[in-house]
Order: sequence, then C-alpha cells, then structure tokens
Amino acid sequence: MTASETEIMRQFRRYLVHEGEMLFFNAGAAKTHPASFHEAIASLIHAGHLVQERYGNAFSLTRSGYEASVQACTTR
Repeated sequence: MTASETEIMRQFRRYLVHEGEMLFFNAGAAKTHPASFHEAIASLIHAGHLVQERYGNAFSLTRSGYEASVQACTTR
C-alpha cells in the first residue's frame, strides 16, 4: 500500500469506521494533494477496499477494506 493509501485507511480507523459504514472526507483534504488523494482513492476502490457513495467525498469500507484499515494502523 502506498503512503497515501495507508493514510486514507488510517482515517477510517481514526473515526472507528467498520465494514459497510461511510466516511466523508473533508474537501480540503482532496484539494491539498489532489493527484495523490484521487489516485489513492481510485486504487483502494479498484482493490475492493472502498465503495464510492453517492455523496461527493463519501466512501464506505468493504470487509477487506476494514481489514486493511486495521493493518494500516499496526504497521508504520
């Protein structure tokens, strides 16, 4: 997992998001590093870890995404 992907997955853990739950990302986060943020999100969706919701920057964790978020917090 890239550093950007790991940081995104850590956000899910920071807010105690579980499988099937949604997290809204602040638009500022996407604007600060737009290329790396969007590439990382697209990669996580492609890997089956996230599902894009109808709302702009909202994503839900899949089962594998939840496991990846836990793993992201245990590795440095």
